[in-house]
Amino acid sequence: MGPEEHDRLIAYVLGLSHAVNIAFFTALAESGEAAPRLVEMSSTTFDAQFDIASDVAEESPELYYEIQRLNDYGGESLEALARAVETVRDAVAKGDFERFRALMLRGLEYTKGRRTLSERRA
Repeated sequence: MGPEEHDRLIAYVLGLSHAVNIAFFTALAESGEAAPRLVEMSSTTFDAQFDIASDVAEESPELYYEIQRLNDYGGESLEALARAVETVRDAVAKGDFERFRALMLRGLEYTKGRRTLSERRA
């Protein structure tokens, strides 16, 4: 793989996954709700996401900023995240269950087999 392809993929593998978690803990911090209270009411999905976001929050801000800023494709993955959030928000705001369902089904199709692949690696 060449350097350009590597950087574009890394923008999604590292940049996007970091950004999702930074956005997650930022939204929670700005909600005004205390983390212990949210964790107390938690679900398995929230617990898993909170654990990952907590790990990200403990990382080096300098390193994570450089991963976001120095990758020429970083803006592409951040724009994809912004569009995706807006798509979900729009479907919910408009009461468009079919659009929301289509997003979920597309995600299922995209991620199908991923767990099997990761289990084969173990």
